[in-house]
Amino acid sequence: MKFTNGMWLTKEDCQVYFPRELFTADCCADSITMFAPYTRIVHRGNTTDGGLLTITVSSPADDVISISIQNHMGSRQKEAQFDITRNMSN
Repeated sequence: MKFTNGMWLTKEDCQVYFPRELFTADCCADSITMFAPYTRIVHRGNTTDGGLLTITVSSPADDVISISIQNHMGSRQKEAQFDITRNMSN
C-alpha cells in the first residue's frame, strides 16, 4: 500500500501517525520489546485513546538483528475461557 504522494507528501485521503514517545520497554535475555504510543502520555486518561506501536528488537544469530514493528496485534478473545457445559439436572 502506498500512503504518500511522491516521497514526502501524504495523500489527501490518508492520515499518518507517528510515535510520540517510548512509554515502556520489556527486556528479555535475547530481545527488547518497546511500546510507543501515538500520543504523549501525560495522565492515565491518555492511555485509553490513540494507537500504540509495539517494536521488538532481537538477535537470532551472531551479527544479525531482527526488528518487528506491529501496529495492531488483534484483540482479546471474547469467548469464555472456562468450561461452561455442565449437568443442570436436579
